[in-house]
Amino acid sequence: MPMSQFKFRLSFQTKVLVPVVAFLVLLPAITLWIVNGHITRQVHDEARKTLLTAEAVFRDSLNIHGTHLLSRYRTVANEPRLKAASRATDKATMADQLAHLLGEMGGDADLLLFSTDTGELLASARRDLSLSDDDFAQRGALTIKRALEGNAAVEIVSVRDHLYHVVSAPVFLGGAGPLAGAFTVAVNVGDATTQQLQRQTRTQIVLVSDQRVVASTFPSLELYSQVVELFQRLARQNVSPSPAVAPLIEDTIMNSEHFLALAGRLASATDGHRLGYLLLSSYEPQLRELQATQRTLLIVSLLCILPSTAIVWWLVRRNTQPLRQLRDNAEAVGRGDFSRRIEVTASDECGELAQAFNQMTQNLQTSRAQRCHKIVQSLLSFARQHPPERSAVNVNDVIGSVLEILAYELRTSNVQVVQELDAQMPHILADPHQLQQVFLNILNNGRQALQARPQGGCIRAATTVASEHVRVVFEDNGPGIPPEIVRRIFDPFFTTKPLGQATGLGLSLAYGIIKEHGGTIHAQSVLGQGASLRARRERFASW
Repeated sequence: MPMSQFKFRLSFQTKVLVPVVAFLVLLPAITLWIVNGHITRQVHDEARKTLLTAEAVFRDSLNIHGTHLLSRYRTVANEPRLKAASRATDKATMADQLAHLLGEMGGDADLLLFSTDTGELLASARRDLSLSDDDFAQRGALTIKRALEGNAAVEIVSVRDHLYHVVSAPVFLGGAGPLAGAFTVAVNVGDATTQQLQRQTRTQIVLVSDQRVVASTFPSLELYSQVVELFQRLARQNVSPSPAVAPLIEDTIMNSEHFLALAGRLASATDGHRLGYLLLSSYEPQLRELQATQRTLLIVSLLCILPSTAIVWWLVRRNTQPLRQLRDNAEAVGRGDFSRRIEVTASDECGELAQAFNQMTQNLQTSRAQRCHKIVQSLLSFARQHPPERSAVNVNDVIGSVLEILAYELRTSNVQVVQELDAQMPHILADPHQLQQVFLNILNNGRQALQARPQGGCIRAATTVASEHVRVVFEDNGPGIPPEIVRRIFDPFFTTKPLGQATGLGLSLAYGIIKEHGGTIHAQSVLGQGASLRARRERFASW
């Protein structure tokens, strides 16, 4: 089939169902998108607040832990046995005393140092023999210096990839006697401390020193490179000490779990630029709950869309049933069946349309019956064999009857007839059946000359009364007749039509009938401007 003949057709049901279903799908989709965005932002905001709170708790906990150590070991520095050992200023005696104290402390302390009032390291005791006294003396020099000035101090330092709380307290020989030296304790800040801080902050904690992980609550070592990279990126951004500047928080995924990450530096006068922390707050449970809510909304939406679509389809099909009946009956009417009727089942617009259609077919059926009856009567009257019988005839009536017979042919040939009939037309003595035959032949010739034109044509039928004659004129606006043919159109058996389409007797018969009635008939034509046939006969007074 050529593409020019193919027409994509959508039924009325489809035109209604498509936008309705689209609306039913878009409405929950947009709602789900809005709700999802709102809940996602809420989850992130809550996780962000949780992380900021956790950071505050983390910093406070570290400070509290340091303060607790300071208070605890300052008391140890005031013990009489430590003061007695400091009076002896004997290295071996002080070493034994420190070793005894380290044993009593259990696993809390990792290293003990005693420095004289001049800052010289006198003795030490350590739990791990790999620890260096000099490293601690160097990294804790500021803390020891403050203790020798009479003030206890605590800070976090890094020694060989480990973090330690270093507590230094002054040792006085008497209650307010002369300063004997400084007592220093190093407590490891390791995984045990981070686990305790994790329980308080409910976040994953990573402690970093010199771009290395020194303590972490993550059990997997494979994540350390990712953690260090994340710490470096965030620590560079969060350099402002002002609390008014919000720290940078970043989304990250570790082990298929979603976290919000925040990094910062540990407060240390010695190693503040080297030490830092990374806090990671997981919002995976909230995210999974959100995803479960999304799935629930999606399932509920689908369960609503399917029955809603079915209900809409049923309603549309039920309400368009009269339209389908109207289409079927209209096609039947187009084939000539005027007996079709639509059952009126409602009083709405469809019911009014059905009533209008039924009235239309009733009118068409009645009109066609009347017209068929009239045409049949006219044809029977025309075809009936009559002996020549002249009577008083009104030419206008004869022309009207002929036009009724040819009405269908003229209409389908797109030919319009303009009647200019003299209302004062008198009766003449003539055979009406023969005149009918004359006018029928003339009009048929005019129609055939005009029907080949795409725009159709026009025939003027006019009657006039002039002097003692009655004149009948038929003019058309067709192609006209050449002069050499005009002279022969009344010759018997002369025709310009193809063989088998005409006999050439129509106008010859008309010529003979007019002559027999004592009248004249002649043709006039200008090529390209149409043609006219004029018949004239003497009149007599009307009855």
